[in-house]
Amino acid sequence: MKSPTYEVLRDGERRSSSDRLTVDDRRLRGRAITFNSLSKVIMHPRIGPFREQILSDAVNRTLKGVADVKALWDHDTREVLGSRKAGTLILTKNLRGLDIEIDPPRWAAKYVETVERGDVDGMSFKFFVPDQSGESWDFGSRDGIPVRSVKDMIFNEITITPFPAYDDTSVEVSQRSIELFLEQHRPAYNWRARYHEIVHEE
Repeated sequence: MKSPTYEVLRDGERRSSSDRLTVDDRRLRGRAITFNSLSKVIMHPRIGPFREQILSDAVNRTLKGVADVKALWDHDTREVLGSRKAGTLILTKNLRGLDIEIDPPRWAAKYVETVERGDVDGMSFKFFVPDQSGESWDFGSRDGIPVRSVKDMIFNEITITPFPAYDDTSVEVSQRSIELFLEQHRPAYNWRARYHEIVHEE
């Protein structure tokens, strides 16, 4: 098995959405975050393998707060497609997840066409967990791979991208999250030995 790719982010984590983006009346619509859905195994070279789910309450802090959320094209802050503050990015929480609707500017017509054609249908979002109370870990899974439940997070970016920042075998986790995990769970989970076993499997 090849060693997984990763990148340490100093200001947050990135995850991809499994729901496709669509165009309706020249507006971009999709589900940026799906709740209570267990991911496939995510790898990190320091934490090791884990699965993750985002609980429905995790988005409440951002939705109730005044901080802006931007919709970007391919993580480029120069290509802003919508803004929650301006009302051109609408975030709607429902039982299944967090849906988005973007009213893109006229100059982004080429991007809308690309999505409409189906050439680009990926989304990802950027977030960070503010403290240890915002996540919990379950080490009792049948296969021995821990499950991370995100209970509280702050997110500030929804991205439309042809190549989502995540796939099922890679992970970008902030250095702060890594250190918190290792400090709290090092005695409970032999992550280093398990990671070495997995990446060296034939």
